Amino acid sequence: MQGISDSGRIARHYGLDWLRIGAFAILILYHIGLYFAPGHWLVKSPQMESWVAYPVAAVAPWRLMVIFAVSGFASAAMLQRFASVGAFFQERSRRLLVPLLFGSLVLVPPQGWVRLEMAGHHETMAQFLAHDEFTFTRIAGQFFPNWEHLWFLGYLWAYTGLLALALVLKPNWRAVAAPLVGWLCQGRRLLFVPIAVLLIGRLGLMAAHLDDASRYSDLVGDVHYVPAFLLGFALAHYPAIWEAVRRLWQVSLLVGLICLLVIVADITAPALFVSRPMVVLQTAADTGMAWAMLPVALHLADVAFNRDHPWRQTLALAVFPAYMVHQTVIVLAGWAMRGAGIVGLQAFAIQIVLVLAACWLAWALARTVPLFGELLGMPHRRLKAEPRMVATT
Repeated sequence: MQGISDSGRIARHYGLDWLRIGAFAILILYHIGLYFAPGHWLVKSPQMESWVAYPVAAVAPWRLMVIFAVSGFASAAMLQRFASVGAFFQERSRRLLVPLLFGSLVLVPPQGWVRLEMAGHHETMAQFLAHDEFTFTRIAGQFFPNWEHLWFLGYLWAYTGLLALALVLKPNWRAVAAPLVGWLCQGRRLLFVPIAVLLIGRLGLMAAHLDDASRYSDLVGDVHYVPAFLLGFALAHYPAIWEAVRRLWQVSLLVGLICLLVIVADITAPALFVSRPMVVLQTAADTGMAWAMLPVALHLADVAFNRDHPWRQTLALAVFPAYMVHQTVIVLAGWAMRGAGIVGLQAFAIQIVLVLAACWLAWALARTVPLFGELLGMPHRRLKAEPRMVATT
């Protein structure tokens, strides 16, 4: 169950591989769900499906928390393969920034075109690319260019850079962090202390940035994702965290379910007015569920899925290319179906088929053509990675 093997190296944890695969699959389904659910998104079905709001709300708080936590563990495993922190960060930068640049320049622009089409700013794709996409200005309320769903790569690179800097400044970081980790792993502190800290941070940001929704949203992401990333990194070095996860997962699940009830009640209740106590309650529910589901997911990965399978390595490698292409396919397919009047179950089935086909094609290109492997985040030398290493996204 522990992240460190008898040799002192961080061993592959198959359960975390499966957790990463599953989390990205949920993320893709979540983005498909946004097309049908009530509310704002890049493109919406002409026929909303009100029931879709419930599964979307059930995964929204924690879907990315899990991915950042697994990425933190993967970073710890990757770090041990390099002679220095600088060499680790250089390689990490190549694996994250090259796909980010390629995706932002090639894969994402069609999403921006659909955004403007939905906003009533009609022009051809060629006109959009020539006059709007790279203007570095706001058009119809949206700044261009935009990295859309690929923001995750930028955030992960930034967090990795901050981690690398901390490791360089504090070479004895294991000893320095050990007392704090030990304290957090006592009782139920690993569950409730982070929730309290995250909630205080979010409420403070709400008070300071209510007039800037985009900036507030970005900072909320940092408040949530940095601790999740650090938890995953620490998970690889401190076995006490695994013990705390095993002890806490049932209480964490109960907290997560209580928070979900509050979130669902907010969706169900008519929005007559918004009061500050209601906003605080919803923020607390979102924050509580976001963190509480981490011990649940980690325990599930450790107990139920910590085993190998012939498909595991292929799926683990395919996750990055699939992540790169999936949202553009969803948005373009959604826009086309709006024009054709295709709605409901038929539209959902088309989305699933097209996304699966695009993800398979991206993986096949990345696996076959070295250039596409680099651009889509699956460098070919990863195909022959040591079997003890975890995936590195």
